[in-house]
Amino acid sequence: MQKKLTTIRLPDEIMAYLEDIQDKTQLSRSKTIELLIDITQDYFSIDQVCLESSVRDLIDGRTKKTQG
Repeated sequence: MQKKLTTIRLPDEIMAYLEDIQDKTQLSRSKTIELLIDITQDYFSIDQVCLESSVRDLIDGRTKKTQG
């Protein structure tokens, strides 16, 4: 599996949650995030994740750059 570098910004509450999992599992931050994504993939379909996104009213405030 080839890995790609990504950068994300997370709220302090989520970072504290990740750090708590890291402490208890002795995993690195990236492995902890991979674990949580794997769990999500195992237990939720894409449609369920999309439904949760709409129910939680998540908004991505970024604007797409268009070629022009």
